[in-house]
Amino acid sequence: MQASPIKLLGLLEDTKTVFKVPVYQRKYEWGKEQLEKYFLDIERIINSDFKKRHFLGTVVYVQNELPGLMKERVIIDGQQRITSTLILLKAIMDISKELDSKDINWMEIRDTYLINPYGRDDTEYKLMPVDKDREASKELMNDNKTNSIIYSNYNACKIFIEKSKFDIKSIYEALGNIDVVYIALDLSEDPQ
Repeated sequence: MQASPIKLLGLLEDTKTVFKVPVYQRKYEWGKEQLEKYFLDIERIINSDFKKRHFLGTVVYVQNELPGLMKERVIIDGQQRITSTLILLKAIMDISKELDSKDINWMEIRDTYLINPYGRDDTEYKLMPVDKDREASKELMNDNKTNSIIYSNYNACKIFIEKSKFDIKSIYEALGNIDVVYIALDLSEDPQ
């Protein structure tokens, strides 16, 4: 077992990695209230001139090696936070792309946090939610609308960003001040 604090984006940027939510986990359930609270924490970081950090909690996963040098991190705890962060990153990416922002490289966000550029099938996307959410997540990453909480939260994130008094670059940079503690278990260890 390994345990250590890490920047959330540092955990998510790991290349050739899939964050898989196992079938026994609940589906994605964060509502607009939790998402708004998270966004206000991000704005507090900006308000402090990036001097404050925000601790988002723990992320517990079992690491598994996949063919093609891919890593699978089976999320035991933290899937709501990881999923919400990836939804927010998708909203930041899309708004930056729409604005043709020179301050944010939207392709870098996509290739670093949202997809595995050389992944295939189940390893193409960084997030592999439970079956009930998997299709909605893939559709969102492919710019398609769905009737799902994932798509609703994506729209909420876009509204939070557009109504914020802070610019999109600051919102993106504030994510770099969010910390988690990760606990990585080996396949031989009991996650319970």
